[in-house]
Amino acid sequence: MIRTYRRPANAEDMKAMTQGKGSLVRNILMVTLPIGAILFVGMYWLSRSSLVAIVLAGLSLLGSIWSNTRFFKTVGERGKSGSDQPTVEVMEVEATRVLDIEHLGSHGPAYCFFTVDGQALLLIGQWLMRIPRFPSLSFRLFRWVDDGRPTLPQDLETAFGKGAA
Repeated sequence: MIRTYRRPANAEDMKAMTQGKGSLVRNILMVTLPIGAILFVGMYWLSRSSLVAIVLAGLSLLGSIWSNTRFFKTVGERGKSGSDQPTVEVMEVEATRVLDIEHLGSHGPAYCFFTVDGQALLLIGQWLMRIPRFPSLSFRLFRWVDDGRPTLPQDLETAFGKGAA
């Protein structure tokens, strides 16, 4: 059986989305600025031109700041969605059979779950490798409604069950 419903995002969903990525200010101070400084020194050492080093380090800084700003803006928007707006889709799966599909390419594992009522669910991706004791015959998947990306809860035992297929 595959049952799907939507629910509002909670604090655990938001924590799973950031996955320890800190905050915007922390990322800029602890990652972006040091990498920009190392890039500046490296480019100055190679080119002996401060203009080239400033331009390349500046472009790197701007790109990193832009990327971090967009990410934390998305986190903020999902956090402000309100308690009554469904932003997380939950799929509860109870399978009778699981196939581990060996496919060409490096997209990570692929599993096909079959249920009693004839439905099938195909899961593909490297995100499945982060889940211990998976595949399981009964589990819950959480994904964002707006973009369909999976969100893995911090407590994987509650989402993916205890039995392995």
